[in-house]
Amino acid sequence: MLHWLDDPLAAFREAHRLLDVGGLLMFSTFGPDTLKELRASFNDGQVHTQRFTDMHDYGDMLLECGFSDPVMDAELLTMTYTSFDKLLADLRQSGSRCAMQARSRGLTGRATWATARAAYARLADDGRVPATLEVVYGHAWKAPPRKTPDGLSIVRFDPQQRAALIRPLAT
Repeated sequence: MLHWLDDPLAAFREAHRLLDVGGLLMFSTFGPDTLKELRASFNDGQVHTQRFTDMHDYGDMLLECGFSDPVMDAELLTMTYTSFDKLLADLRQSGSRCAMQARSRGLTGRATWATARAAYARLADDGRVPATLEVVYGHAWKAPPRKTPDGLSIVRFDPQQRAALIRPLAT
């Protein structure tokens, strides 16, 4: 669900709040190259497809929320369809919609659809049109807090580790 959020930071904050210290958050979501062909086929200046967050930004958000050791990865998958309309039907059947706040609220006219359909048809290879999916994978751990709720730094003291660090001076 992260890819449908305009600002996934709130979801990461809530996940951090709910996890126990040492807990692991794992997720997969879509990255910015998802549906890049569909996005490029519209040239009317309107937002028609979801804008997906870059994996590096997800990593930064995890750190900002207090997670530690975030690991991010991504892969590109290309699906092919017999037509532009088959791609749109697949997106509709999956429940995919542009959920962005900045999206156009009106109907898309026939001329815009015809232009997009023609632009997408030019991408056809061997009678099939591509649809790229960038899948972003991430995980991070909930670390012990470094500050108290009122902003004071927490200094941890572990006598067993301290003893291992103290070495006699060489004479």
